[in-house]
Amino acid sequence: MGFMDGEIWLLVILPNKTLLEIARQMPVTPSKLRWLLKSKHPYVERDLGPVVNIIKHSILNAAEFGAAAQHLKEGRIQTG
Repeated sequence: MGFMDGEIWLLVILPNKTLLEIARQMPVTPSKLRWLLKSKHPYVERDLGPVVNIIKHSILNAAEFGAAAQHLKEGRIQTG
C-alpha cells in the first residue's frame, strides 16, 4: 500500500515532534489521531482515515517483520 498525494502532504506538513508522538502512540482511530493533531483544518480532517489505515498496516507489518527478523537471527546463530 503506497501513499496517496493527500497522505504525503499531510505527513510532510506535520512538525517532527507531532510525527514522533504519532509513532509513539500509534492511534488506530481517526478520533485519536485528531486528538493528537489538535487541528481543525478541513484538509487535515479529510485525510485522517487514510493515515490511520497506514498506521494499522504498519502495526501488522511490524509484527511480521519482527518474526522474520527473529527467524533470520536464529539462522545466523545456528550457522555461526
